[in-house]
Amino acid sequence: DIAALIERAGRFLDEWPQSARRPSVLMVLGEAHFRGGDYPGAILVFQRLATESPGSPFAEPARFFAGKAASLTQSPENRALALEIWEEIARSGGALASAARHEQGLLKLARDDLDGAIETFDALLAMPAGALAVDRRLAVLCDLGQAWFMKASASPATPHAETGDASEPLRSAIAAFETVEKDPEASRAWRFQAAVRHGKCLELLGEKASALEVYYDVVRSGRPTAPLASIPVAEFDWYFRAGIAAVELLRSQENWRGAVRIAEQLARAGGSRAAEAARIAENLRLRHFLWDEPEG
Repeated sequence: DIAALIERAGRFLDEWPQSARRPSVLMVLGEAHFRGGDYPGAILVFQRLATESPGSPFAEPARFFAGKAASLTQSPENRALALEIWEEIARSGGALASAARHEQGLLKLARDDLDGAIETFDALLAMPAGALAVDRRLAVLCDLGQAWFMKASASPATPHAETGDASEPLRSAIAAFETVEKDPEASRAWRFQAAVRHGKCLELLGEKASALEVYYDVVRSGRPTAPLASIPVAEFDWYFRAGIAAVELLRSQENWRGAVRIAEQLARAGGSRAAEAARIAENLRLRHFLWDEPEG
């Protein structure tokens, strides 16, 4: 019960103002406000902790989450505050420096400051080898690719032109995604995500045959061979997304049998969206008079 937790923490702080446990209780109180969606309240508590106990091990996490709470409000002033807080943390070089810099980039991306986001992600990737944890590095690469993709999508130039404003950002996006796909430390979930996003770039470039091959690679290599409960959720999600992307592309090419084949493979794989894939396959069969037996 978040309300009860907030009440108990507040009472403790009032009754024991000099307690050595005060920083940890303030952290709990801030987290309770955050989990309850009271982001302005969380900002106040986290900043209070950082101001009162700057030498506490809770101080830097409190500042970080003050920034996170500020970024989740609809206030432009609070979002500017988030960028300012994360800049301070990033410059401090502490344990959360790279996380703060990454959050900066994500907030810029959310605000459609695409050039700012790209600059921030590039700065992270320029850090010395080993400075970023593997998952952080892969996430930043995917986010960089997405920023370039969004930049291309926003371009007034004809997206399928071989030359023009859209082509260069898409090639930059593909380079980022291919780096993830080829990274020996990348999990299947990361590789599948990068591949799907890579395929979307190729589609926007008009290279649909290449995009379809990228999706096929994921569908072939990601086909579940173990119980679904043992497969990471993100891995299966991106496998399914690759399949749906292939289905949509095949439908756009009026390759109905190919679309049915992929949709039925997704349905057989199981999972929470198996029924959706089965419906797609059935609708295609009915609409296009594909009366042959479903593939087993």
